[in-house]
Amino acid sequence: MTFSAAVFLGAVLVAGSFAGCGGTKPQGSIAPTSTRAEDLLAMADSAMISGAYPEALEGYRRAGRTAESRGDRALLTRAAVGVGLAALLEGDANDARASLTRAVELDPASAAAHVGLGRYFTAVRRYRDARAEFERAQVLEPGSAEPAYRLGMAYVQAGERAEAIRAFTRALERDPAHGPCREALKPLLEERYRAAGVPSEYASIIERSSVSRGELGVMLAVELGLNPDRPGWRSDAPPRPVPRDVEGAWGMTWLRAAVERGLIEPYPDGAFTWPTP
Repeated sequence: MTFSAAVFLGAVLVAGSFAGCGGTKPQGSIAPTSTRAEDLLAMADSAMISGAYPEALEGYRRAGRTAESRGDRALLTRAAVGVGLAALLEGDANDARASLTRAVELDPASAAAHVGLGRYFTAVRRYRDARAEFERAQVLEPGSAEPAYRLGMAYVQAGERAEAIRAFTRALERDPAHGPCREALKPLLEERYRAAGVPSEYASIIERSSVSRGELGVMLAVELGLNPDRPGWRSDAPPRPVPRDVEGAWGMTWLRAAVERGLIEPYPDGAFTWPTP
């Protein structure tokens, strides 16, 4: 399969940048103050995070040569992953494939190498191969959110939204603070909630540490899967009175369902919200 540089780079950017960061690409070269492979890798990592991909590529290559001369297989693997990802973000498909394949061959137990190769497969739309690599990485590092996050991004690119939501959810179970994953998941949830008649803002509310009483009622109804058109326990159950201040409230139909089901009760004076003194 052959891709032009422009098409290939566009696919890579959709798949996600390194560690969820983008940026400009300053030109120039790394002028190392040390020839240690560890220091060269650290400088290349910095260039990668800042978006200086040509500098990063040069730095990882130098680190790889140094690690190879020392016979340090672990650092050589790290350098090969770095070369592959930098090449991927520069749009060089051949270099990316060769370097990431080599990283996996150097250390088949490296989760980072499998994630990198999975990102390459995502970029060239080989989604089955990408999934296999991300799943291998998850087995190797079961506590890491990165493989599931990258799998979710592959599903997004493939247009499989339901699978993407499941993958992102797994990633957040491992790392609830994974920012790029939350950002990727939010629009998918908003789309799903809109289709179900739930206010799209619900995707943000469920992330908050505190909610209002009305928002809690909506959450109970949505998460329990109530049908807002038939919320009662039985068709012959006596209807529960719905307070007037539920009308016009945010998520009104779902809040009404929670009240009618008895999931949340009005105050003794019959109002849903606390009376203003």
